[in-house]
Amino acid sequence: KPGATITNTATAWADNVDEVEADNKVEIAAEDAEVPAKPDGPGKPVVALEKSVDKDEVPVGESAAYLVRATVEDAGVTDVVISDNSLPEGMPIDAESIEVLVDDKPDETLEPTVEDNGFSVAIDELPEGSMVEIAYTARVEDETLAGTNVVNTVLLTAGELDKPLSDDAVVTVPPIEDDAGPDDEPAATPIVPAAPDEPA
Repeated sequence: KPGATITNTATAWADNVDEVEADNKVEIAAEDAEVPAKPDGPGKPVVALEKSVDKDEVPVGESAAYLVRATVEDAGVTDVVISDNSLPEGMPIDAESIEVLVDDKPDETLEPTVEDNGFSVAIDELPEGSMVEIAYTARVEDETLAGTNVVNTVLLTAGELDKPLSDDAVVTVPPIEDDAGPDDEPAATPIVPAAPDEPA
């Protein structure tokens, strides 16, 4: 019963010693009693990964600006690798445009590794409360992408994470429109009646 006290008595005796008796009391807490919290141990990192793009539609011949953002809370992470390798060859990344920022400041020590039409950034450690951003542009050059959706996926791995994180951004490449309007159609070639044959 909540609020009651239970007394547990133990008695010991032997032929050559006096009898010894000891009591141990336990009080049953009320149902609404506050249970003391256990001391907090080392926190487990909470990592969030987000990918965005500056526009929904990217016509052939134009570029899109992508932004990857990763934030770390509760505890730091180590051996971080952020990789972005999913864009088709017809939408090449401008390697010169890749910029890495840590806590809103450019970090020239984090040099991206570029391979084919993708890249990766390796970071030894990201402490608790930190944020890393990677910005870059890619241009739609292949006309066969017209009328399709291009999905661009980013991955993040770290030593403290059980599995990779991922996020994606989607852009639509609209169909190529025919610029020729009704007034631009070529004029029909007039049909000239054949001259009658002259008598022999």
